[in-house]
Amino acid sequence: AGGYLTWLGRDYGQTVAFIGATLLLVGTGWGGAWLGRRWTSGQAALRLRLAYTFIGVGLLALWAVSWSSILDTDLPWFNQNPGFTLLSFALSGPFIIIGAIMVVMFNADSLAGLFVRLVGGIGPLTPVLKTAVAYALSNRFRTGTAILLFAMVSTTVTVMSVVIRATEVVTEPDEQRTAGFDIVMSPGLLSLFDPVTDIHEEAERRADFPKDRLAVLGTVARMGVTAQQLEPADSGIDSTSTVPMAGIDEGYAKQAALHYGFQMRADGFGSDEEVWQALAERDEVAIVTSRWVEEPPVEDGEAPEDSSVRGGRSNGPPWSRGMALQGLHLEEGGTLPHVVVELSNRPGRLTTGAGFEIGGVQAEVTTSSPTGVEGGEEVRHKVQVIGVLADDDTLAEASFQMNRRVLDILNGEPVKPDVFYAKVAEGESVGETAQALEKSMLSSGLNAAPLSELFAAGQAILRGILGLFQGFLALGLVVGIAGLGVISSRTVVERRQQIGVLRAIGYPSGTVALLFVLEANFIALTGILLGGITGLILGDKTIGQAYDLATQLSFPTPWLTIAGMLAAAWLFSLLTTILPAWRASRIYPAEALRYE
Repeated sequence: AGGYLTWLGRDYGQTVAFIGATLLLVGTGWGGAWLGRRWTSGQAALRLRLAYTFIGVGLLALWAVSWSSILDTDLPWFNQNPGFTLLSFALSGPFIIIGAIMVVMFNADSLAGLFVRLVGGIGPLTPVLKTAVAYALSNRFRTGTAILLFAMVSTTVTVMSVVIRATEVVTEPDEQRTAGFDIVMSPGLLSLFDPVTDIHEEAERRADFPKDRLAVLGTVARMGVTAQQLEPADSGIDSTSTVPMAGIDEGYAKQAALHYGFQMRADGFGSDEEVWQALAERDEVAIVTSRWVEEPPVEDGEAPEDSSVRGGRSNGPPWSRGMALQGLHLEEGGTLPHVVVELSNRPGRLTTGAGFEIGGVQAEVTTSSPTGVEGGEEVRHKVQVIGVLADDDTLAEASFQMNRRVLDILNGEPVKPDVFYAKVAEGESVGETAQALEKSMLSSGLNAAPLSELFAAGQAILRGILGLFQGFLALGLVVGIAGLGVISSRTVVERRQQIGVLRAIGYPSGTVALLFVLEANFIALTGILLGGITGLILGDKTIGQAYDLATQLSFPTPWLTIAGMLAAAWLFSLLTTILPAWRASRIYPAEALRYE
């Protein structure tokens, strides 16, 4: 079975191949132990140690090592199939823990001996440590199961800590995410009575507007329109579908030019700044994100490049397969061909009609019978795509962006902007400026707030939700610790005669108590440490997959948080074993060895 699944890994990727290799490991280890009976008669312990150590080390090598990162190879056995990513996460943790438990359980006596040699000066510790480990190894399955329970919960808690910290880093406001703006102003309920369409005009008209405190004002308006590609092909965008588009003004373009670059530009634009300047001044140009660019053609049997990053799509944006600009392919640093898209305010047949002028731009008006609408005026406007953004996520939050006057043309009247942004002048207080803006725009119902506060609020909500999950998971660890205390209490009762023998041959009461504490801590510490290490490995894999598009970000490991939780778990496990250990130390040899 393992050989067959490994062979299937050629088509299904790393996860299926590693499952097959795991079965091969188990089969080889067990088969070797069975065949070894002939040459190792009377050495069953050695035979089992070699077999299970081989299986454990093999599981660690398979599932704990990021082979796709280490090996720069095209072999399918070492490349992850996106369809099996979740299965890989689900299997990695248990297999890593089981492999480590096998290595520890079948080599614990040797590890204990090595530790005793390292701390050879502590004479009384030698018999206690060896006795504690020997009892735990007398029933490997029971001890291994207890360690597995501790390790699984510790792994989950550690993974959540890593993910929470990575989420905080991703959601932290930065210049890239805010385009350098400090304050956001959004319409409220009262904005219906006195709507604002031009924030620059309001800044000049209102005497109390704090324009001296501001360096830049920007506007973003959004509207759904229909589109159809005219050049170089008359297909690609479904002309009956509504496309969300964003209109920006000169202030937004000025800030965006400092933070958002382009991976492709049209011929005639020598720099990213020229593209943004054209977008701020001209009404016949537009920019798009890479979601609108057609993927390069692929040969049969090959996967599209970066398909895992783009959600596995073959063409077009993820929300509608097939809706893509035809005739151009994504190419870093490439030149865009002449791409023209015709925008319309509603779906339907376009026919030539009269025209009107908005902002100095002539627009055609036609009378037609649009889909689902009886009669009405239809407006169309042509734009040339002059740039493909390097980042899909920008402050404008739209994959198709143009000058906001284009939306006014299509709407037939000025579009009410969705949001306004402000950059505070150097030396001015962001909080005080936001309050002054809101006071000035009170009659229009605009709410002004620092962008950092909005990000912090969103962070707090997300952190609270993730922390709640982490708390529930930590309850499992508390239950495991309580179970360890119950096991220790029962052990004292079951081993009364054994305790009596130890006391009779010279073990002091304090040594007996230390023996029980070390036995319980062998289980707890092994499970907690294995779980913590496994959690760090899985956490790194998780953020590597979840935040693959943000590889330039640094995700610091929350060492203090993880160490604090694991130390607290160990401390509570120690406390639960103190009382049973004290009870064991109070047993007298004569009473324990008396037969009833």
